[in-house]
Amino acid sequence: MNTFLKLNLKTLNKYSLVFYIILLKKIFNKINLVFSIFNCPKKKKRLTFLKSPHVYKKAQQHFKLISYKCIIYIKQKVSIKLLKQIFFNKPKIVSLQLKLLRR
Repeated sequence: MNTFLKLNLKTLNKYSLVFYIILLKKIFNKINLVFSIFNCPKKKKRLTFLKSPHVYKKAQQHFKLISYKCIIYIKQKVSIKLLKQIFFNKPKIVSLQLKLLRR
């Protein structure tokens, strides 16, 4: 039975995600791990707020939130040292979710 590790990375800042992926690539290549990286499409969310709480419906502010997502599959067994390295070097903006997949 093969075990895979799936890393889900989400952020609102594109450059922090790119920086963290480059860092992970260097770590994985240094210890000869087999991995694959998939970039997911970005999601846009539009928010509209009224400037005035009472009247003036036409006076509105528009905001756009763009979220970026990336999935990394690690196709070998992973040590606890590597997982600590992944967690400690993570930027605060990036959210990381680990999942163990068995096939």
